[in-house]
Amino acid sequence: MSKLDLSWNGLGYEGSLAVGELLKKNSALTELDLSSNRINWQGIQFIAKGLASNSTLETLKVGRTNLLLAQAT
Repeated sequence: MSKLDLSWNGLGYEGSLAVGELLKKNSALTELDLSSNRINWQGIQFIAKGLASNSTLETLKVGRTNLLLAQAT
């Protein structure tokens, strides 16, 4: 199992874009923790696009992000 913990790193727009690209290309990562970052609805769309191309990730943690506070646009 390969884990990456990016929690509490202040990830926002650029970080979400980078994570989305990482997920498209990575074939070893099984767990990713993005908890407690500044990921909003726009950022989660980048991550979702990356997830669509990823077949190895089993666990994605996104608790305590701006997703709960932001409104979808």
